[in-house]
Amino acid sequence: PALDLLSMHCAPAPQAIPQEELMTMARLLLSLLSRGDRWHAPASTALLALAPSLQPESLPPLVEASISGSSAVHRLAAMRALTKAAPLAEGWHPTNPSLAAKLHMARYDPDESCASAASELWLCYEASAEAEGCAALPPSLETELLPVLGAAEERQRAQAARALASAAAEDTSRIHALLQQLISFHKESASPPKASAPPPTRGKSGCAFPPSASRSPDTDADEDGAWEARHGVALCLADLAPAVSIMQLPVIFAFLKKAFADRVRMFALNFVLSLIHI
Repeated sequence: PALDLLSMHCAPAPQAIPQEELMTMARLLLSLLSRGDRWHAPASTALLALAPSLQPESLPPLVEASISGSSAVHRLAAMRALTKAAPLAEGWHPTNPSLAAKLHMARYDPDESCASAASELWLCYEASAEAEGCAALPPSLETELLPVLGAAEERQRAQAARALASAAAEDTSRIHALLQQLISFHKESASPPKASAPPPTRGKSGCAFPPSASRSPDTDADEDGAWEARHGVALCLADLAPAVSIMQLPVIFAFLKKAFADRVRMFALNFVLSLIHI
């Protein structure tokens, strides 16, 4: 009944409803999509009905869901709704670097249906950018997507890596700056220096036990909470390898000396193997 009531207010959505309330409705419908199959069809239908009434300021929840949705069904529903949103469907959405970066990233979804919907959505945004005389891919693309290389979900890291690499391959003037940013991002996510070991503890028998005695061999790895970011960097480097020039190799190999000592060295190795074909 609650969903029926919500759907009733979505189709057709009265223009008198404030955008803030419409955005709240969109968030509620998106949350239903993550609660199980029984909600997918009605929530998706309601989103499609609501979308034409959404203005640019109400689209962020849908845009975020298009790349971070917990399932392909979730992401696809968000993208299909975005293609019906008037600002994008009619080609008058103001250029927005954050929006552009996320829509570009959505095109590299591993799910074919999502990738196809994202490509259609990108064409809508591209038309809006052209109407303003601007390039669809913003100069700040790298700044927008680099943090996603450290996402907890591997799918998001891989998507961001492919999105960054493809933009650089399309416009090779981006490659040098991207390499420098990747190296800096890797350094920033490196493990902090280990603190000095605490003194040994003593049991009831008086025997001393070193602090490491009760720790598993994987404790250090578990405490390294930034490995995802370095993994994302390695994925991006591997995707970027075909577009890298010989002149850029010295900088890359200097970086890899440290990368090979990292817990994501296997992915760095994939990058080196790709470089062999340059």
